[in-house]
Amino acid sequence: LSGAAPPPDPLPVRFAQGASGLATGESPEHYAGADGASRVTGALVVVARGEGSLAEKAAAARAAGAAALAVWDRPGPAAFPAVPGDPGLGLPVVGLGRRQGEALAALVEAADALARIRYALHLVARRAEERLLFEHQRELARWFGHADEHAQNLAVEQFMQGYYRAAMTIERLCERLLQRLDEHAQGLPEAEPVDSDFCVAGGLLDTREPELFERDPVAIVRAFRVLLDHPGLRGFRSTLLARLDAALPQLHGRLGTDPALRDAILGILRHPGAVADVLQRMSRYGVLARLLPAFGQVTGRMQYDLFHVYTVDQHTLFVIRNLRSFADPRSAEQFALAHEVYQRLRKPE
Repeated sequence: LSGAAPPPDPLPVRFAQGASGLATGESPEHYAGADGASRVTGALVVVARGEGSLAEKAAAARAAGAAALAVWDRPGPAAFPAVPGDPGLGLPVVGLGRRQGEALAALVEAADALARIRYALHLVARRAEERLLFEHQRELARWFGHADEHAQNLAVEQFMQGYYRAAMTIERLCERLLQRLDEHAQGLPEAEPVDSDFCVAGGLLDTREPELFERDPVAIVRAFRVLLDHPGLRGFRSTLLARLDAALPQLHGRLGTDPALRDAILGILRHPGAVADVLQRMSRYGVLARLLPAFGQVTGRMQYDLFHVYTVDQHTLFVIRNLRSFADPRSAEQFALAHEVYQRLRKPE
C-alpha cells in the first residue's frame, strides 16, 4: 500500500472501463459513465497496470472523485516501485497480483448479480421481500431475459443456477479470506513434513514447495488423498488453496489422457476412509468441475419442483454418501439388502 492512509469505512468497488475491457486509468474517460459523469466517486477504483506511472493513475482517479485506487497487474506479482506513504500519490494506492485481481473481480461480479436479483425481487413482490420464494422465481427469470430451451433447461432453472453460483462464489471467497485472517491472527507452528510433497502446520496441509501444483497438477488430487490418509487433519492451509486455484485450469480435459491422474482419482474412490467428505471438498474447491466437465455444468443447477430440495451437484454427492454408507456393517440393521448387495460388488468404486 502506498500513498495516503486508507479510509476507515468500507468502499464500493468500481472497475475502470476502456474500449477493450479494464482500462489503465490515465484518462478521465476511463472513469466516466455513459452520461459523462464520474462513476467512481467515493469508490475504490480498479485499473490495469499498463505503461503509465502510479502517479498519473492516482492523479486521474483522484480528479474523478475516487477514494482509493487498486492497480491490477494481471501478468505479474504487483511489485510496483512505490514508497509507502508517498504523498505524491494523493490517495491510497494498492497493487493487486493476478490471483488477487481475479478474486476481487469475481467477488464484485457475484455481489452485483445478487444485488440486481434482490432489487428485482422487491419489484416483483411489491414489498421488501428478502426470500427468493418458489412463487417469484419464474417471473424473475423472465425479467432477466431467460427463456425455456427444452423441458430439461427451463428459464427458471437457468436463472436459479446463476443465483446459486453467485452465492457460492461469495461464500467461497469470504471463507478463504476469513481463514487467511484467522491463520495470521493465531499464528501457525513450524511446518512438519508429511511426505516428499506435503507438510502440515497447525493441522492444516500445505505444499512443501510453492510450484508443486504448477509443475505436477496431479498433485492437486494427491493432496485430497493425503486428507484421507490422515483423518486428523483439519483441511488445507490458505497458501495451498491459493496455489490450487492458480493451477486448477491445468486439470481441465486431462482425465481421459493422463493415466496418473486417473489412478489418483481411483485411489480416492477405493479408499476406506471418508471419501464422501473429500468429494465434497473437491466440489467446493472446483476440482470436480475441472475433472468432470459434466459435473461443472450441473453445479448450482436446481430442478424446478417441490420435490428436489438440493441442487443437482449436491444431490449427486449426497447419493454417493448414502451409497458409501452401505459398506458400513451398521447399515445392515436398517438396510440389510443394500448392505448385502454392496458387499458383492466387484468394483464398488
